Amino acid sequence: MALVKCNECGNEISSTASRCPKCGTRTLNSKRKRKRFTIIVVAILLFGIMGYAVYSYYDWQVRQKEVEKFIDDFTREHPIY
Repeated sequence: MALVKCNECGNEISSTASRCPKCGTRTLNSKRKRKRFTIIVVAILLFGIMGYAVYSYYDWQVRQKEVEKFIDDFTREHPIY
């Protein structure tokens, strides 16, 4: 834990502090944490959306096969002459 200068007021603050106690400006450390958190949240959302899309496509294919099987069975049982 070292002392660094605030970018706005020049006050010496702890390197682990998220804001300057004198002026309230966010430190680079807190900005990096916020950016990292945002990137993680966006990545999780993208993976969730991609997973849902893959699941929906697979489910659609299964339903299409069931419909085709039903139509084939129905036309075999009820032929049109």
